[in-house]
Amino acid sequence: MTNRVARRVGVVALAALLVVALAAFAGTREAGDVPTTEGDGISVSVPLGTTGASGGAVGPGPDATGGSGRPATTTTPGTPSNSVLDIPDIRLTFSAMVAQAGGANPTFTYRAAVEARDAARYELAAELFDLVVDSRGDLAPFATFRAAQMVALAEGPAAAATRYADLLREGGPAERLPTSVHAIAITEGAVALEQAGRNGEALLVLEQVDSLAVSSFTRASALWERARISEAAGVPGWEDLAIDAMTTEPGSAAAQDALDLLDEYEVPYPRLVAAYVAYRAFRNDDALDRYQALLDDEALDDTEAGQAWFYIGALRERAYDREGAIEAYGNSLGAAPDGDWADDARYWRGRVLEELDRPEDAVAEYDLLVESFPNSTFAEDAELRAAVALGLADRGAESTARLAAITRSASPSTAAEAAHWHDVLVALFDAPPADLAPATSYDPTSYAAAFEASGDAIVGPIPASAADEHPRSIPSSRVPIDVWLASRGESRAVESPILEEPDVELAWILAKAGEPEVARGLLTSALFARRGQPFELVDLAYAARDHALYDVALNAANVILGQVPPSERLEAPRELLALAYPIPFLSDAAAAADEFGVPVLLLYALMRQESAFNPTAGSSAGAFGLTQVIYPTGEAIARDLGVEGWSFEDLAEPRIATRFGAYYLGVQLDEFDGNMLAALSAYNGGPGNAARWLDAQPFPGPDGYLYAVDFTETRTYLEHVSANYAMYRYLYLGTDAPSLPH
Repeated sequence: MTNRVARRVGVVALAALLVVALAAFAGTREAGDVPTTEGDGISVSVPLGTTGASGGAVGPGPDATGGSGRPATTTTPGTPSNSVLDIPDIRLTFSAMVAQAGGANPTFTYRAAVEARDAARYELAAELFDLVVDSRGDLAPFATFRAAQMVALAEGPAAAATRYADLLREGGPAERLPTSVHAIAITEGAVALEQAGRNGEALLVLEQVDSLAVSSFTRASALWERARISEAAGVPGWEDLAIDAMTTEPGSAAAQDALDLLDEYEVPYPRLVAAYVAYRAFRNDDALDRYQALLDDEALDDTEAGQAWFYIGALRERAYDREGAIEAYGNSLGAAPDGDWADDARYWRGRVLEELDRPEDAVAEYDLLVESFPNSTFAEDAELRAAVALGLADRGAESTARLAAITRSASPSTAAEAAHWHDVLVALFDAPPADLAPATSYDPTSYAAAFEASGDAIVGPIPASAADEHPRSIPSSRVPIDVWLASRGESRAVESPILEEPDVELAWILAKAGEPEVARGLLTSALFARRGQPFELVDLAYAARDHALYDVALNAANVILGQVPPSERLEAPRELLALAYPIPFLSDAAAAADEFGVPVLLLYALMRQESAFNPTAGSSAGAFGLTQVIYPTGEAIARDLGVEGWSFEDLAEPRIATRFGAYYLGVQLDEFDGNMLAALSAYNGGPGNAARWLDAQPFPGPDGYLYAVDFTETRTYLEHVSANYAMYRYLYLGTDAPSLPH
């Protein structure tokens, strides 16, 4: 509909349409559910994984924690575009008519443009975004960017190039965008300019990223685009740009593309970096060949050789060649016994030795690690694993004595684990008991405390009564939180309230307009800037919850609780705990859980870990939505449930995501006879691995299963989901302490 035609619509006609459209909209959602939209909308593709519902762990060894064994960085790719508002076209038509007739505010118009975009009506979306641009308000720079995207889809690169050139000009609208969005606009604009044959402008535009404070992944992407465009246009210096892309972020897709282009032209480059790029890309044979060639050529110093041998060990683990991994990790230590990778090599060598049922040798590795690298990120876990391994090697007295020592020196969560393992070894292996407190006294919110309170029933069939455990409501009043904070000596006095910050106020506008991912970025920055001001974080949490940004509210509550000793966290008001353990989308989740006989609180425990209740969360494994289902699994679920016309983007809808997740979890519970840990590990790491761990379980009970899990990611996942489930039952059922059904 053109502006001219739309403006002929009179006030009476618009009022009549309003009644019909709002009635249609009201029939699509229950009270309390807030419609959600797709992510930042920049990319419409998500890499696809192959195992499990949520992508699964990538394999044993260092891969599960980001290559070195240290915590991995989670990436969230742009999410697929989708009409996630399951409403009739009449609402879209009405929105467009009102906006074009000048009868709506910019936020309403912007939201209408988002709906038009998600319905693949790009010309209409561009027209509506342009109306927002004309308003010159807070949304205008975002609308300028989105309009350029729509023109690219509707009219082609030449028309879009003109739009992007105006967006990115000096002093132009892009400079009012948040830094991360600005950088994406630059990259997209450069591609549009290149496609329009304006290579020189494209390269100049890409140089703007140099002045922005962006992530290494974003910077590597910009460097790669400069290299690619320069090479295609015959501009000298592309080789250096490609090498810079590799070295800036070896784990990025840009680095992989740069390496391929450099190889095509046989350009010299840092070979050790190139081997790591191949490793991070899971080009396992290629990476192995590259590392081995470097060692064969004797082109490395001792530190570099230690690094090369470490990654050969990790690659051997990927191939389940455990003997080869032990040898390679040993060679890494031989080359550089005090090098940067020595603590990594010691730790993972110990882990492989455990898997080969050589506990005495594993203990020796762990002890050397702790002795040589007491400040290593692995030291605390190595101490715990050594103590447990001793118990399994019939050295019970030494084992329980070590576990008791750990409870006196380690972090609360590790102390809780040590206390729980002490009880397991005493009960199952007749180890001499030591004098120490139970796990709950160190960290009652930990998985160890949940296991301690629940016994072996965790791996027995989930009691039928668990499916009937429905959450009770918790008052949303913040008064108890304020009183509790004051009792802890906290003060509200601040010069600038967080809710009055310009970026925070803009975030609410963006959330209402259909840009929740951009809003999340602004709010997360504000959150961490105020992490020492709990009253302000409570303000932010409640406001975020009211805007359906449950993950932001959850993170704000977690920051507050993180400043409280774990042994005291259950003393926090239930109103605060409910922010950290929310139950959004309850009607959808309850219906899905009831349909497939899954405990709804277990489904919430899973979603909290998978997506933190962000409906458009994505992962580097290609998982998407509240329950993080990957495409092949989603396709199979849709087929099983007889869902016609299903598309991957449908998982942005809570109703569909909860139903698919509950179905798949229910299938795994049935497959593994109600064994919760096996079902969850199948959900995360694949059913085949879950069965393998059952067969490899060295002793009965939940701890025996957990001990057998050799994917670090999956083991951590099981611990977190178990702890979540116990907390949900404590909070919403009123159990005496966090515990699992038993």
